[in-house]
Amino acid sequence: MTSSRSEIARSLLLEEAGRAGIETAEGAASGVLRVWARFAHRFGRLIGGGGIRALQDRSISVAAVRFTWLTPPPEGFGDDWQALRTAFESRTVTEGVAGFEEVVAALVALLGRFIGDALVGHLLHEMWPGVFPGDPKEPM
Repeated sequence: MTSSRSEIARSLLLEEAGRAGIETAEGAASGVLRVWARFAHRFGRLIGGGGIRALQDRSISVAAVRFTWLTPPPEGFGDDWQALRTAFESRTVTEGVAGFEEVVAALVALLGRFIGDALVGHLLHEMWPGVFPGDPKEPM
């Protein structure tokens, strides 16, 4: 992957929220949740709902070392990520994208360790070919 993590995070938000959608904290937060839902749907089919939830929570915890405003939703929160939305809406777009960058990097790394970088790269390419171009069979 040749793009920086911030370029990837911004590109994912642009794919899901559109250019006008990430000009406000609320729009960026909506984009974050759409990206999050796509990760959960696609990878949850491979590792189960509990598995993706655990990896998402861990990714948020890893990112929270640098971005203390990030906290995983409470246990039993299900797929309602309102707490995560509220956290992103309370930040500037720049802060939110920086936090999102850390969360995405942590999630992709954890998924790679769990199911393999090549499969993660392939699935990300299928989901967002404009963001993850190239040969989907090559590891990330």
